[in-house]
Amino acid sequence: MSKIQKQIDFFATHQQELLDRYSGKAIVIPDSLDVTSFNSLEEGYRYGVKTFGYGNFLLKDCSLRSPQVQIISPIITVA
Repeated sequence: MSKIQKQIDFFATHQQELLDRYSGKAIVIPDSLDVTSFNSLEEGYRYGVKTFGYGNFLLKDCSLRSPQVQIISPIITVA
């Protein structure tokens, strides 16, 4: 399983728990699966790149209005 797939699966498995805890926040999920929350996607992105490097973390808008996973990296953007 790829790193990003592990992170996507973690979010899917823990979605309700994450929504309950981080609703309205942007969350960063690295390979260690230690979730960190931010007030904006931009803040989360800057933290993720600085801390884990490009393409090594999942950045997600944690809200009911946006159920799709967002992967941001310098190579691809999937929304």
